[in-house]
Amino acid sequence: ISIGDYAFFSSYISSVKIPDTVENIGWAAFQNCKKITEVSVGANVSVIEGSAFSNCSSLKSVKLPEGLLSIGDYAFSECALENITIPKTVCVLGKTAFRWNPLLEIVVPNSIAKIDDEVFDRCKSLSSVTIGNAVESIGKHAFWYCTNLKEFISLTSTPPVLVDENGATFADVDLSKATLYVPQGSKEKYEQAAVWNTFGKIVEINPTN
Repeated sequence: ISIGDYAFFSSYISSVKIPDTVENIGWAAFQNCKKITEVSVGANVSVIEGSAFSNCSSLKSVKLPEGLLSIGDYAFSECALENITIPKTVCVLGKTAFRWNPLLEIVVPNSIAKIDDEVFDRCKSLSSVTIGNAVESIGKHAFWYCTNLKEFISLTSTPPVLVDENGATFADVDLSKATLYVPQGSKEKYEQAAVWNTFGKIVEINPTN
């Protein structure tokens, strides 16, 4: 069972509880529902299509199920999320998925290999980022205007490839004031990698602790 594209577009509902019988939330299904404050996604939903909850400007609470595989482009852009737990099963995180949210911290799970363009663009309150050990690349403007960034924890021993090596991944972020934490034995690799070597401090950690 799916919730169709634009099913509740611009509706005046205030909360959403997706039942366990639903497997797919369609494109822009709840887009522009400006009164929604909370969303609970059912246990069997595997795909949240693009723009599904974008511009739900009052949305502060979202519960996502383990088993979710894909969060589409713009899915939660321009909401009011301060916290979100991305399930450890998610393997696709679309472009601009969480753009312009007041997120305080984010953990990208080990199941994700690519952080796409502008995923956390303009999350100006974001102070702490953790990326999992499978991340291989980070897209353009992924952390653009995350001006409060204080710590970036990378659990991968090989510095992820930045799609734009001119620094656009962290555009308008003063990395000299942030600390980069990396796995033991990988500090030298990050010190030699463009952009990564502009963090104010690079500190080795034991990811298992």
